[in-house]
Amino acid sequence: MLVAGLGARPCLALDSSAILADGQTLEGVTVRPNPAGDQLTFERAGKEVVTVPPQDLLAVDFGKVMGRPKTASVRFTNGDQVVGRVSFPAARQVKIAAGWGSLTVPLTWCSAIRLDEKAALPGPVTRDTLVLANDRVEGEIQGVTGERVSIDLSGKPVPVELGRVQAIALAPRKRAAEERKGLLLALDLGGGERLTGQWVKLSPDLLTVRLDWGDTVDIPVASLSRLEVKNGKLVYLSDLKPSEARHTPYLDVSRPYQVDRAVSGRPLRLGGRTYARGLGVHSHSEVTYALNGAYQNFAATVGVDDAVGSQGSVLFRVFGDEKLLYEGPAMRGGDLPAEVKVDVKRVLLLRLEVDFADGGDVADHADWAEARLLRQ
Repeated sequence: MLVAGLGARPCLALDSSAILADGQTLEGVTVRPNPAGDQLTFERAGKEVVTVPPQDLLAVDFGKVMGRPKTASVRFTNGDQVVGRVSFPAARQVKIAAGWGSLTVPLTWCSAIRLDEKAALPGPVTRDTLVLANDRVEGEIQGVTGERVSIDLSGKPVPVELGRVQAIALAPRKRAAEERKGLLLALDLGGGERLTGQWVKLSPDLLTVRLDWGDTVDIPVASLSRLEVKNGKLVYLSDLKPSEARHTPYLDVSRPYQVDRAVSGRPLRLGGRTYARGLGVHSHSEVTYALNGAYQNFAATVGVDDAVGSQGSVLFRVFGDEKLLYEGPAMRGGDLPAEVKVDVKRVLLLRLEVDFADGGDVADHADWAEARLLRQ
């Protein structure tokens, strides 16, 4: 049974942006569900209202400033993670009381649990592991009851006081193949929290999704930073590994490209807006991706990152198989961001280039925000 907090005020009417399955991008929209929860309406000042079913949606960014990444309290086997107070309501269950609500998860769906606020979240293990202050105990965790965790050591269950345990790492369990039906969503809750689930319904204040282990959860829409539909059509460059990435400094300071961050390591910000996805680079930069002719178009919002104020000046170019597909005018700090969209049908190699404009490479923090591809 999952219960989401309802303390947050209903907040679908945000300065959001959306990407639709046909590649259309809608900026500055208010998102509203219809009464049945099976249609979404996008309203824009002075423009035609757009209504689509959820399956025609690729992503919605709710226009929130991204919080600082937090150390997750629990990581699930699918890579999702949440932050909150951890407790054990049953021997084989863990409950997480998060800022947006709470959920109870079978231990078999967890890969790591952090009990001590100062401890790190453990990485992958091949055997169940209890992380203690100065020791690690490996075996097979039987469950958590009261103030003890039971772990099987050489065929003998051994109780360990929970107060001594800083973290728990669980080895992967064999499960029957997962059967997923309906629309699969990846939900960004800010601060590095992420949940994946199947769309059930949307009301003005709650999004209901079914999680991998079968339970449903109501998530306050006011808690959502971003929603992505995972149907394989929308692909962000930050999820792909480039075939080549080069930075040629004006003098001698090397600044490698950043994923989903500005080159400074801060959130991507253009024109006063924070972007969750994209690439942050420094001139002169070239990042190349092998597309192998599998995509329809490439799009991004480009500009000089807000962090440098009025400094910086760059040129953005896009090449497809060494053919120039886009070249914009020189962009300087404080300029409004520009939208780039190019046809990449049959393109094998996509190269994104940011060049010096004037002033050498001083403060040339360039952003390829929302850099994305649409499959054919």
